[in-house]
Amino acid sequence: MKNVASSIILHLAFSVFHALHAVNVPQSSAADYIFTIPTLTNHIRGVVVDVDSMNAYRVIRSEDADWVREALAERNAILAGSVNATSNNVGPIVRRGDIPNGLAFSGNSWLDGGAPLLDGVRLYDDFPQTTNVYAHVTYTNGYTNAVSYITQPMTNGTVSVFTNSWSQARFYPVTNTVTNVHQWVSLDLCHGVDGVPFPAYSNNTRFAQLTGSEPWIRFPSLRAIANAREVLHGTVRLADVDFIATNEATRVLLQQYDNLPVTTNSAYGTPEYELSAWDIRGEEYHVPQYTARIPTRFDSSLVTTGGVIRVSIAAVYMKVYYSFAPPVTNGSAMVRLTRAWMDLSGEKLVVCVPIDLKSICSTVAVAAGYPAVPEAGVSYRAPSDTTRHWQLSVASYTIVYRISPSTKLPDW
Repeated sequence: MKNVASSIILHLAFSVFHALHAVNVPQSSAADYIFTIPTLTNHIRGVVVDVDSMNAYRVIRSEDADWVREALAERNAILAGSVNATSNNVGPIVRRGDIPNGLAFSGNSWLDGGAPLLDGVRLYDDFPQTTNVYAHVTYTNGYTNAVSYITQPMTNGTVSVFTNSWSQARFYPVTNTVTNVHQWVSLDLCHGVDGVPFPAYSNNTRFAQLTGSEPWIRFPSLRAIANAREVLHGTVRLADVDFIATNEATRVLLQQYDNLPVTTNSAYGTPEYELSAWDIRGEEYHVPQYTARIPTRFDSSLVTTGGVIRVSIAAVYMKVYYSFAPPVTNGSAMVRLTRAWMDLSGEKLVVCVPIDLKSICSTVAVAAGYPAVPEAGVSYRAPSDTTRHWQLSVASYTIVYRISPSTKLPDW
């Protein structure tokens, strides 16, 4: 009975110790690991090392390495848009050199989570280029050289000298100046700061340490784990750029002369609104309101696996081409749409956006310094001997997402 009581006390003490001196995470059992398979499943308790406090629990266990791998694998799966096959890269003992997979980066990579987003309309002509000159830190291998001399007096009055020399492989930071010419894409026009491209998620020091430095090569170490968590913390925003809606919009040609009834001459499936008005007649390519269905990179199963929602919509933008007169002007615009929702009923996540092209055309016209599209539409008449013209066509959609991975620390 005494032994049982002692065991209970020790268990409670161990639990209290972890509660006070470690970090609790949602992955409390091996079943909560979706993107990787931890080898030592009985070590998974939902407790990881606290790297921020010198007085906290700072003993690295296999769960710390497993948790970092799971977090990295989940974010790489989100970036790719699908649930990757689970893998196991951790041996039965946590060893220096058990290097987890780093974060993948590509042209559709992580974005600055705090960058402001464009509200309203931005007009533009051509996509500009931006030249950036920055210092890039990389790590290269090298060796330290050391020599020691051990001297010892001998009984015969002489001194014995022993020379000991050795070398140790180390990684050294190297700074290079890099000139980068960035050709803008639609996403850059969605940045809330005009004239500045949309910033990528960047933590150069942490990334350099995460992917090439000695603390990472010799993982696990407290510094490597701290770097990994710092990088993971910022993976909160992605975008699908220049995606096309899969459904067509009804486009009907309406005509009216003087006060005669409106006639319907033809119908098309192009998402384009147009109104031309003279003093005696009007012609309108009318598009009834519809819902655009925009495919995304994400499998629906990825978004909902594990009973969580990993992806939400931060903003949806429509790239359009316009033409107004008089005077005649042609250009392009990026327009933020005010409503959108996610459809997870199919294999792929689909973003649904209600579209009123006539209203959007009016918004762009006002932004360009022209009158709004008349509510009368085809019944509107221009002043005598003049022509009024409004035209807007849809090019593509850009969707900015907010990402909520399930593998994260409580304060993220």
